[in-house]
Amino acid sequence: MNKTVIMATGGTGGHVFPAVSVAEKIIESQCGIDVVFATDNRGLKYLGEFKDNAIVQNMKSKIGVLGFYWLVCLNTLKAIVYLHSNRNVAGVVGFGGYPSVPFTLASSLCRRKTIIHEQNAIIGRANKMLLNFRVDKMLMAFEEDVGTPTRFDDMYEEFKYSPSPESSEFKILALGGSQGSKIVTYNVSKAIVSLPSNIREKIHIYHQVRRDELPSIQKAYESASVSATVQDFFNEDEMRDIYTNVDITISRSGASTMFEIIGFGIPAVLVPFAQSVNGDQKANAERLSSIGGAIVLDEASISPEILASNIKSLFAHRNQLEEMSKAIKKININANSATRIANEIINIVK
Repeated sequence: MNKTVIMATGGTGGHVFPAVSVAEKIIESQCGIDVVFATDNRGLKYLGEFKDNAIVQNMKSKIGVLGFYWLVCLNTLKAIVYLHSNRNVAGVVGFGGYPSVPFTLASSLCRRKTIIHEQNAIIGRANKMLLNFRVDKMLMAFEEDVGTPTRFDDMYEEFKYSPSPESSEFKILALGGSQGSKIVTYNVSKAIVSLPSNIREKIHIYHQVRRDELPSIQKAYESASVSATVQDFFNEDEMRDIYTNVDITISRSGASTMFEIIGFGIPAVLVPFAQSVNGDQKANAERLSSIGGAIVLDEASISPEILASNIKSLFAHRNQLEEMSKAIKKININANSATRIANEIINIVK
């Protein structure tokens, strides 16, 4: 009988996608290890072929501190029962987010191999909680030779960023993260619309927004004669084309987006989510800005005027974009990160 590894993840795409990438590498290696996922209901939509065998946990939000800890304890007990009933489970890999805690904690308590992957520049609350227990390996994404897997790992070594010439369109990608962001969406659209016409007519923006925001954002760009592609979701092929053609990205600074930006070396204007748990988005953004790869704007003070000023400056100084890209690429930890993490797991579990 094959050994099994459980990938325990939070319910956002940022938690699930890296875990799926690693799981695929484990299976491709034909090492005799099967993979099962444990997540909450939100995470199911990101699991693809792994959805059918996933373990779904009830980890409701907004139930108060006592209610939350009750759910953690209840789900951990269920996870312990599962591990005792499934002796072929050799270990659990936690990819962050509170839904990852029950199985990762149960693995530690049951003396199974326990591995944690931390995507952010600082350790998140869930992983920090787990470090109070026995952990066989802690993998920090921002440290050399770890990284966070993304959809485009296979492209990073070959791709070389180059800003568009001044005679061409200046292409901007605006993202609000997997959960959307009104602060990013409306400040970006108002900033673009407010630009002088001689700049505005040379811009094309790819803007990912929430579905309910589509009509108003499209109308704003159309009214100002801005060339724009506005969608509520860009699929993997579309994002592949966009990333390899844009000049700058304006986005939140969640881990998955950060590692895609780092992988392609795209200069960024980052607006960290102020309510992110443990300040991880701010830490991620500051890591990139500290080496000259990004401009960081505080959510509390951002305005269309401030954002427009930064866009105008980057539009006018293409040489600055090249320097920012070179700085980003010094964080040389993206290529093949899924394979590296998969090999770590295989070596520990076997």
